Amino acid sequence: MLYFIAYPTSARTQIFALSIDSTAGIPAPNLELVTTVGGDHLGLVPDLLNSLNHYLQTQAHPDEDMQTREEPMHPDLDMFPEAVARSIRRYLESKCATPSYGEWSWRGPIYSVPDYVDRLRSPQDTADLYEFMRGPNPGEVELPVRLENAIETRWRGGKYWDLDGRTDTPDVGYDDPRPGRWSYPDGLTPEMVWTSWIIGELNEKHELIERKLRDGVQLAMAAHDADKRVRIHPVTVWIQNAERDEDGFSTGGIGSNGWIVEVFDSPITDYTDLDEEEETS
Repeated sequence: MLYFIAYPTSARTQIFALSIDSTAGIPAPNLELVTTVGGDHLGLVPDLLNSLNHYLQTQAHPDEDMQTREEPMHPDLDMFPEAVARSIRRYLESKCATPSYGEWSWRGPIYSVPDYVDRLRSPQDTADLYEFMRGPNPGEVELPVRLENAIETRWRGGKYWDLDGRTDTPDVGYDDPRPGRWSYPDGLTPEMVWTSWIIGELNEKHELIERKLRDGVQLAMAAHDADKRVRIHPVTVWIQNAERDEDGFSTGGIGSNGWIVEVFDSPITDYTDLDEEEETS
C-alpha cells in the first residue's frame, strides 16, 4: 500500500509516496518522489498531503457494486503550478488506481505486524475461537487480528487458522450494505456474510443491535469443518451523529468493535505442496 509524506526544507518541500507491504508492515527501502513544491506554495503542503491521503482512503472504501464503482475525484490542484499538478495527477493515475480495501482507518494506514502473531496461539476448536474473538482479559493489550483457515499437512497436521496481526481495524458504517474491509480473494465473492451487529438497525438508545458472538463462531467452524474457505476480521462500526457542520459532514460519532465472518464456496487453500516446492528449490 501507499501513503504520502513530505520532506520540508526552508526553500522547498518534496512530496514522496512511501510503500508499505501490508502483509509484513515493513516500509520499502526506497521512496518514490512524486513532486517538489517551491517556496511560494509551502503553506499549502499540509492540506495537499491530507487531500492525497484522503484520496487513498476513498479508494480503499469498497462500493456495493464493484463493477460500477465511481472513480474518486482527484484532489483539487488548481492552486499549484502546472508542473506540480501534472506530476501528482500522473502518479495518482499510474500508481494509485487500484484500491487496497481495508488498509486504511481514520487514524491512517493499516498493515500487518508479524512479530505480534508469533506470540499468539492459533484457535484449535470452537471454544478457542470464541475466546479469541471475545477479546483479551482486562488489562491486557491486544492488536486486531484477522483469521483465515488454511491447510498444511506436513508441519501443522492439516487444517488450521492462519493469524494476521494488524495495526488497526478498518472503519465501517453500521448501515453499510457491504461492510467487509478485506478484498475478496482470487475473484471470489462470499456465499455467506455474518456480522456481529444487525446492519442498518439501531435500538431505542440509538445503539447497535448486537448478534450473539457464538452464532458467528459456530457458522465459521461449521464451514471450516465442511472444508470451505473462511475468513474472519474485526472492524470498527460507526454510528455517525445526525448533526452536520457547515460543510455537511457529521460532527462526530461512536465507534464499536465488530466482527465479520465470510464463508466462500471454495475449498480451503492448501499450502502443503507449496512448502514442499520451496524446500526442494
